[in-house]
Amino acid sequence: MNPPIPSEFPERCRTYLEETPCSEWSFTEFWDGDEHLLSGCGDVWLRALQKIIDTSDDRDKSLAAGLARARYKNMAFTREHLPESSRSKGAKSKGSSKKRKRDPKPPAYETSQEEVTPVADPPRIPSPSVQNPSQADEARRLKQVPKESYAHSLILDLDDPDVQELFGEDWDSIVSLVLPLPEVDDSLTSFMHGFADVKTTADLRDRLETMPYKPPSETYSREKHGDQAWVHSVLTSLLVLYEHDHMSCRENLEAWFQINIWGPIFDRCFQYIPKMSISRSESQSPSNCRRKNKNKPNTKDPTSSNLAGPGNPATRGPADSHRRGPASERKVTGSKYDGLITHFSIEYGAVEDSKRFEEETAKKWVSDSLKLAKVLHDQMRCLEEKVKHDRGALGRFQCVGFVTAGLHCRGLYLQYGKGHVSLLRRSAKCEVPEDISPITDLIAVLVVVWQIRETVLRSVHNLEGFLESHAEMLFQVAVKQPPPIPAILLTCFDTDAEP
Repeated sequence: MNPPIPSEFPERCRTYLEETPCSEWSFTEFWDGDEHLLSGCGDVWLRALQKIIDTSDDRDKSLAAGLARARYKNMAFTREHLPESSRSKGAKSKGSSKKRKRDPKPPAYETSQEEVTPVADPPRIPSPSVQNPSQADEARRLKQVPKESYAHSLILDLDDPDVQELFGEDWDSIVSLVLPLPEVDDSLTSFMHGFADVKTTADLRDRLETMPYKPPSETYSREKHGDQAWVHSVLTSLLVLYEHDHMSCRENLEAWFQINIWGPIFDRCFQYIPKMSISRSESQSPSNCRRKNKNKPNTKDPTSSNLAGPGNPATRGPADSHRRGPASERKVTGSKYDGLITHFSIEYGAVEDSKRFEEETAKKWVSDSLKLAKVLHDQMRCLEEKVKHDRGALGRFQCVGFVTAGLHCRGLYLQYGKGHVSLLRRSAKCEVPEDISPITDLIAVLVVVWQIRETVLRSVHNLEGFLESHAEMLFQVAVKQPPPIPAILLTCFDTDAEP
């Protein structure tokens, strides 16, 4: 059993980390050789590094602490995992109080012969300089610095109270830039109100029979009856699930929710818009792939080794796979999404699904929201190019995200703010009820989905209106080929291991 750590060790560790340059931090130097206190010293060391990460205002120091902690947290702080040099040091330290001159220590994030050896090899990366900001991306990808945030991609999260606190009195002027959501029209409101007092599945079945989405004497019109037909079809589809108690089953998987819940509610809502498409099942976003490959060589270049042709790696068989070009020149596929919202191949939104909702701070829920925000930013950049970097036109676009977890859902809206900054806001989190009552919870979900669709439709109309009203300008640009205009929205924070 290891002896207790002396009470002065945490303060001693804090003093050491404050007084020693972060490029020279060394656990061996702090530990000072007493093998009986090795394990406890390791815990104190890791806690002290984590406190620096959480509280330090010095960016270089925080980065160095993240790198050092990532290295040491994989170490086995036990005698059998020490190299021979460190074991002998521990034996000598008891018999001699005379201080000896120590060899210069390497940076805390580099491999050292005197450091504790890992049980498993840590990720091998070039040793970055903490003074070089360009290494921050590499470190974050290996989870060696604090987590990624929306601000890294110049996205202002309007629902984050910490962000609001940063802007103080300017917050109201920022919020005033937010585009209003579409309001549900009176005819659809009246139709949904007819189901507000439904209490049982028998009541719902009777109401569906007595409340058709159009009078029998009228001819169906998509513009007049389309939304009511969608609501009627959703209630009809879910009625069977309610009657046979499928909604409360805990064994349902993600695909079950996509097909039986969000298919009728979300996908079918968009089917009432001509040429609108919801691409499902691990879809790749062209706008996201474009960002991922922005620094790749042009595959259309005749000198590129990626072109098909005799002797080219792209045309070789499996036996020649070892002769392909370096991985840095291959196209990156980018992230995959559970759904993409497109109109004439132009992206306006994305969907992420999961099978179970835990809480709003759960890792899956949070990472899906960040993943959607980044692809919405990519889509906004593509819309910016469609309007030739016109700020006025860009400010009228919104790209939408829809994140689900089991029966829970939320809408995300991304728009252009000012400068190079985008604004992100969310709808209230809604839930499809496990029981038919209260049906108003289900109606709230339908309203969120309807607003998402109408937001997309508004962006589609804005793009079509711009292309029509600026046809002459677009013709002149195509003929004269003027110099490129700098982008308004900058490329968002690019990582190989995005959430």
